[in-house]
Amino acid sequence: MKKLSRHELEELQLWQKRMIAVFSATMAALLLTVGVDLVFGMSPTTAWIVFLLLLLLVGLGGLIQFSQKCPGCGYRIGFQSRLLVPDKCRKCGVKLK
Repeated sequence: MKKLSRHELEELQLWQKRMIAVFSATMAALLLTVGVDLVFGMSPTTAWIVFLLLLLLVGLGGLIQFSQKCPGCGYRIGFQSRLLVPDKCRKCGVKLK
């Protein structure tokens, strides 16, 4: 079984940080949108713009999620985990943490 280099482990941690940041930003934007709409109301045009921006954040999260591959076998980590780096690769078994 392959042992990952320090650089490979750092890349995986950076991927995890990006995933958490985009997820947090998306959830904060969603809660802020709902709060603003409940308190002040939104026009249909503003609601569409906010919807498209939220959709853009979700799309960015999807791109980031499926961008990282297992350094051992090349299998996409996004298929194995939704937010955090898994302990090991499901396909080749290499330790990712």
